[in-house]
Amino acid sequence: MSKIVMAIGIFLICLVSACTTASPCTNGWVLYEEKCYFYSNFKETWHTASAYCQAFNSKLAEPKTQEEVVFLSQQAAQTVNDSQYFIGVTDAFLEGEWVYASSRIPIKVTIPWTHSGPQHSQEQDFVATDTLPPVNGQYTKKTSTDTSNFICEYSLDVEPVLVIG
Repeated sequence: MSKIVMAIGIFLICLVSACTTASPCTNGWVLYEEKCYFYSNFKETWHTASAYCQAFNSKLAEPKTQEEVVFLSQQAAQTVNDSQYFIGVTDAFLEGEWVYASSRIPIKVTIPWTHSGPQHSQEQDFVATDTLPPVNGQYTKKTSTDTSNFICEYSLDVEPVLVIG
């Protein structure tokens, strides 16, 4: 009888720890395709959010596929409702030219803009996914002084900085 109890105990320990498939992402980050994402639960300006991501060997999320555009907004809506999340898309370098902030390469994906659309506005140079009704899942523009939650990303081929404590 004790061998059966021991076997069950080992099985249960294995089931809840070492034998389960661990995410390749840092604890608290979400895996999608070949990238890991961090959804902040606090608000910062776009520049501070970008610096925060860089401090953890990541960058503000830069959706490269339509599926990633949808994933970012859907995950944001599931994470915290009634909020907005900065991503790494901006036209701060040249008004009206939306680029990825880390490379300045023009975006190739279609952004589902809110009613305000991507019209040129000297002050609104930064993009955030919006989970606020009625535009849930669409993207909006924000200024450099606006604060928002934000999404960081890193590729699995890049090691993030781990924080202990």
